[in-house]
Amino acid sequence: MKELVCITCPNSCRMQAELENGQWKVTGNKCKRGQQFAESEMTCPKRTFSTTVKTAWDSVPVIPVRVSREIPKDKIFQIMEEINHMTVRKPMGRGDVLIPDVLGLHADVIVTSSVLKEYLEENNKENTCMHKDCGQEGGTSQESTCMRRNRGQEGETSQESTCMRRNRAQEGENYE
Repeated sequence: MKELVCITCPNSCRMQAELENGQWKVTGNKCKRGQQFAESEMTCPKRTFSTTVKTAWDSVPVIPVRVSREIPKDKIFQIMEEINHMTVRKPMGRGDVLIPDVLGLHADVIVTSSVLKEYLEENNKENTCMHKDCGQEGGTSQESTCMRRNRGQEGETSQESTCMRRNRAQEGENYE
């Protein structure tokens, strides 16, 4: 017997589910949705989740995203791995699809805020690198180096101070 707390309505019923003769016997639920929730939870638990994804702009380092529908609970970490390898390098706003049909689950990873798109529009930075001193326009060429100032040393540049676009491109973390 497994104890569950139903999350489908505000009642939060405490239920018990037990497999009898190939069927789930559920007790403690106050509505039919509790029965359906318990059966689903016992056979193939599903969840939705929200997280953040990196961007290429220091002023907006991350933007919020979520999955568009419930996905199998055991796939959450695989989806997180996909998201963690992403870096948003173009204007994206609420409702934009970041990863279509993630892992073939018929669920998209979608952006839930327009903070990045609004920031870029307000500051006319639609196609520029995240560094004010870069001067490089858009793109993710592995050869392009950013000429941002090296940690507090005014006016100096260094090969060590390469644009994050280049570093992430070499690690396979591109998104355009």
